[in-house]
Amino acid sequence: MERRIKLILGNLLLINSFVIFGCAEKIREVVLREKFPETVMLVSKEHQEYFPHLKEKYEDEEILNVLKEQQNLANPVCGMLYGYKPFDKKAVERLSKKLKLKLAVKKWYNYTVDRLIAGCWNFYQMNDLNTDKDFILLGKLYPNLEKECFSVGFIQPYLMHSILNCKKVTALDINWRIMEAHQQIHKLFRSRDLVDEDDIKDNLPKIEVRWSANMYDLPVEKFDKIDLSTFCKEEEVEICKKAILVFQKKAFDLENFNFQISKLHNGELKIDKNSTLVFYLSNAIDWEYTSTAQFQQLMKNSIEKIDEGKFALFIYHVGGASGFGIYEVYRENGKPKIVTRCKDVYSPPLILKDQKNLVTYFDKLTTSRGKLVTCSSLN
Repeated sequence: MERRIKLILGNLLLINSFVIFGCAEKIREVVLREKFPETVMLVSKEHQEYFPHLKEKYEDEEILNVLKEQQNLANPVCGMLYGYKPFDKKAVERLSKKLKLKLAVKKWYNYTVDRLIAGCWNFYQMNDLNTDKDFILLGKLYPNLEKECFSVGFIQPYLMHSILNCKKVTALDINWRIMEAHQQIHKLFRSRDLVDEDDIKDNLPKIEVRWSANMYDLPVEKFDKIDLSTFCKEEEVEICKKAILVFQKKAFDLENFNFQISKLHNGELKIDKNSTLVFYLSNAIDWEYTSTAQFQQLMKNSIEKIDEGKFALFIYHVGGASGFGIYEVYRENGKPKIVTRCKDVYSPPLILKDQKNLVTYFDKLTTSRGKLVTCSSLN
């Protein structure tokens, strides 16, 4: 409370000094910086087919309200899928008639996409390792670009802006629960409730987390304890703490922070004319989540709004590991042309150590051949 009083008094003194010197334009700038960016949430047409009760667009306060309604429909269904409640087909169909939702007590970690969409298999925790290095390197390679940032996941958009100073941020995810978590942490950012480490300790537990994805055991509806390790692996906690604190300082400088419930290829990738689209994909283009045709559509969408010869930037990061790559996607004769700026060897995470190194759609379609520079060597 004392900190907020000082902040208000400081702003009043600043505005008063501007009034004395007649600087009306400066007053307007201060007021604008004190306003949290407006928020809009878009729901793709395909997701509206899964959930006919959702509309295309929601703004500000109505976003959290509709997601609470979605939660009331989904929570009982998720309990049924994991065997905590008797299976009720009618309850499942009230949530969605199109999704294929079946009992998943055995091998619950397989065939998860429909449960992701339903909100019953939710990646709140960033399992990517050393993700800050992705953004630090991209900022180093492209220092003068005005960046409009897109990202999947929960903590990643905040980490992205904390390092890249994005003009605008869009959180895009297949999973509506992630959008619900974003709304909750935005409420804290808006109230300046994440200013220091004590704030994080006191206020982050206010975020509700349900049916978190778990590769080792059946998901449960709620955790007894919510802290930074809920959203980041233990070895990444300090990175995430810094991301939240820095984002809180920079949040009011953003033009807007928008949300999209969508598959990657259905996303609206609209940006300003002089901006560059920067999209952090994590491993969402892996074959389990994105088909070849869907990836190609994503590439087409990414260059649709940019001029000939300009490019969009994509970051791929191996799930559960540190390897990443940066790709430039140019508009050339109206078509996407992929150039690999750098890429590491995509070794699988330890849990999948017996598998071969990963080859992404980017690597199959890139025009860059021969020995490529590794991103880790540039950092």
